[in-house]
Amino acid sequence: MSQSSMTLIARSFDLMSALVRAADPASAVAKSTQDLIKWLARERIDELSFATCAKQARGLAYPNENGLVIRDSIEESDQGLKGLLKGAPLNLVISASLGRMMARDVDFCYLVSTVSVLTNYWDPEGTTDILCSMMLDSGENQHGVSLLYQAQRDPIKAVMSKIVESILINVVNTGHQVGPLPDELRSLHPHVILDREFAAIVMGIQRTREGVLLLSDYFIGDVTTWLFYHFDGLLEISIAGAIVLSKKLGPSSQVVRIVIHQLCDAAVCSNRTSIEASIATGDGTKKVFMKGLSPDDAPPEIPRPQSARRKPLYLEGPTADSIHGPFKDIGLNRSESNHICAVAKKMTSWLLDIALEYEDLRFAQPSFKATSDGSSGSLRVRDLLLRHPGLMQKQTGHIESSAPIFKRPLDDDQDDNDHLEPLSGSHDPLSKLSRILNCFPMVLDMLDAIQKRCTCSVCETNGSMDDSKAGCLRYLACEELLVLIAHAISDGLGAKDVSGLSNRQDMARAVVELFDSLLQHQQIAWNDWFRVFSCTASGIPFETLKTPKDMDHTPTHVNRGKSLIASQYGCYVAVVPWVDLQQAVRVKGCFGLELFEGNIKGLPEELAFLQSEQPSPITQSLSEIPDSTFSSEDNTRAEFSTAIFRVQSATYRLVTFVKTATHLRLIDPVQALSGLMRSQFPRCTHSSGSETSSRLQTYMFDDILACWADSIGHEAAVQATYILDDRIKFNVAVALSAMGSVIRDVSSCCLSCAEAQVKPKSNTPRRLIQTTALSHSRLLR
Repeated sequence: MSQSSMTLIARSFDLMSALVRAADPASAVAKSTQDLIKWLARERIDELSFATCAKQARGLAYPNENGLVIRDSIEESDQGLKGLLKGAPLNLVISASLGRMMARDVDFCYLVSTVSVLTNYWDPEGTTDILCSMMLDSGENQHGVSLLYQAQRDPIKAVMSKIVESILINVVNTGHQVGPLPDELRSLHPHVILDREFAAIVMGIQRTREGVLLLSDYFIGDVTTWLFYHFDGLLEISIAGAIVLSKKLGPSSQVVRIVIHQLCDAAVCSNRTSIEASIATGDGTKKVFMKGLSPDDAPPEIPRPQSARRKPLYLEGPTADSIHGPFKDIGLNRSESNHICAVAKKMTSWLLDIALEYEDLRFAQPSFKATSDGSSGSLRVRDLLLRHPGLMQKQTGHIESSAPIFKRPLDDDQDDNDHLEPLSGSHDPLSKLSRILNCFPMVLDMLDAIQKRCTCSVCETNGSMDDSKAGCLRYLACEELLVLIAHAISDGLGAKDVSGLSNRQDMARAVVELFDSLLQHQQIAWNDWFRVFSCTASGIPFETLKTPKDMDHTPTHVNRGKSLIASQYGCYVAVVPWVDLQQAVRVKGCFGLELFEGNIKGLPEELAFLQSEQPSPITQSLSEIPDSTFSSEDNTRAEFSTAIFRVQSATYRLVTFVKTATHLRLIDPVQALSGLMRSQFPRCTHSSGSETSSRLQTYMFDDILACWADSIGHEAAVQATYILDDRIKFNVAVALSAMGSVIRDVSSCCLSCAEAQVKPKSNTPRRLIQTTALSHSRLLR
């Protein structure tokens, strides 16, 4: 065993013994054991079943130096999180999930490295099957694991599937993975074998110290990759008689030789291959210990490699050039793929260029009214995004269609039919998708062109797009279009890559919901965009995100406290920056997310969503008015704190408190953003000295917490602050003035000019918020 493995032993703990030592509060593993027991309860796994599975899984393999890279990567990220704890918008803690605990355990760390390897080729179920076969392999069957009854596997698989899931969402989905294969192997087209054959080979190698010979028709990707990260001897690979790789992977004298008869033609490969494994007996002969099924005897459904790793944005979709085997013809050609990408760019450009108006306070989430009448200086969707989507930089060629990108249906007799107006669902019996597609003639032209090559029954009879299904080229093209837009939206919100756990159908459905909200209600709503990001970058299933009450568009003031502000999927955490009232809040770029690796303190679930809570109602009437002099700053000490409460399964509410010596008030960060959207930022060239005004009622911050309400008769005097000296007090004052105020930066505007900007508003308090030079005048520009 390598020195690194010995170090790992010294630093690790025994999961099974931890269950026994849990009662000892002084134990170094007591906290980890408690987390493990909580995980068992949450996943509804009894301790006996877990113990039985863990006993069979213990120490079946050990990663070599290459495989231990993933453990080091996890430790590095945990150390990095410690430096971010104070600067994060929410309280973050280092994850104590089972998947990450196992990476530190000498007897179970191979599970983490094995899952990381297999996710290059298998989905979670296939990975689970391979691990179960490794646990059940006795080496007594030449064709791999053979069980008389499936009941022998099912109890183990029930537990192992949950372990694999924990590793996937807490390790793989956060970007931790073993390193790449050597250049000599990276370009080879990989094949995979059945789970029982895989297990028989790797376990057979583990049981012997003698040399092993693997013979295969083609390159076996999953077995070779696993050996590269777990075998600790000499690995030698030859193709058609030529040695392409000879690598010493550890201190062992054992040798494994992989002899590949030939390279396959990826364009026509069926992914079927045969493999045989034998051991040197010492007398010059070989003993076969595993003989795989021949290609003719193999099951007709041979799995094709598919990765659950995180992937780059805008990765090529299922074109005919990227699909191999008998399904090769069920794909889009290169020209069609470029056409789809070009149309996706046009749709994304149209979306980003939509002019916006600020919504009334009807919604708890940041939302804007989409309009076609914006001037050149209007706020637009692109201004809300954190980044400019990289899709707009892709070279896709020329679009031959002369159709406009957007045109309202049923309005051909109008001259302004390219304007954005609400669509009435009562006059359109079509589904959401058809209703959306009918608004984009360029998309319809693209689908018509692709339909000519499709031979499905729906396309041949000119059927509706609503009747299309998987296997139809129009269906595939539409899905690819929506997925590209999902990538562009996630890119704009701050995504660095795409989750390998994301589902293409989920991404497409999330984009459909976003466009439906836009076209039906003329609304750009934050929750719609957050859902697209969650399906794409976080890998969260769409059905988990689709909560009808959060999609409610009823214009009512009581629909508050429902803005999505954070999500947690395993260790992948996405948080809106404006949830932190201690930091500067900005409108431009407010549709953005900060990404962290860890857990949000107070969220025990591996999948959880955090919503904002509604602000505290104020019933106290305005009382004594202090001095109206502005020369001194407001030095009231304010403290900021948060608490998290569970609402229902996987849904939590964040309650934000601001406290002074005598008052405590609940504040909704969404209202701070709303207040900024509706505020004015006057500027002038007059000098600002000691200024007074008899028209202003001036409040210390303590009085603001106690008295400032959402509504008051507009005939009342102008309510003003003293000079607010920090961001918490400024953000709170803005949040309590969610219908807008005049914000005066004392270094940029005199009191008279600022006061002149305060106009009467119906049933809305008139307010002047004064602050020091905190660059708030740049918040909107």
